[in-house]
Amino acid sequence: MTGSEFGRYVARMDPRQREQAILRQILAGDVPSFLRKLVPVKLSFQESDGRTMNATIFAMPEYLAIGTDKDFLRIPMNLYTAAAVASKMGFVLPTRKIVDAIYEQAAVHFAPQPMTAGPQMRSTEYYLTHNAKVEEQSRALGVVPGQLVSGDKKDVVVSNRLER
Repeated sequence: MTGSEFGRYVARMDPRQREQAILRQILAGDVPSFLRKLVPVKLSFQESDGRTMNATIFAMPEYLAIGTDKDFLRIPMNLYTAAAVASKMGFVLPTRKIVDAIYEQAAVHFAPQPMTAGPQMRSTEYYLTHNAKVEEQSRALGVVPGQLVSGDKKDVVVSNRLER
């Protein structure tokens, strides 16, 4: 299913049904091929004794999307769907440190394009409008699919605050 087709498919669903459809589609492998090529992101941490620990993680180059390389929809999802996707695919949700490292190392930083807050934020129409804005900016910046980018959407970030 292309991103446009998926947008039409979920347009009249309630949020719960849409989240289920998102999960099914992603787990069925309906993800653009450029998202399957993970990008290395270097992390470093200085311990209290002054030693530095370095690690490399691998992140998707763009926000998770449904569809093909030519027609995809960057797809927001709730925490439960995001956690299920990560768990089933052997990934982890990022921490703040990981998100910050991705931002620092991204080839392209999208400029924020805030939209009006409110209950409409959970609508498929809102998702489609925001995706179109990001896509327009992506074309203007000359983004090549597979480049590490950041700033196009808010991230679901693992935090101790989730327990509270």
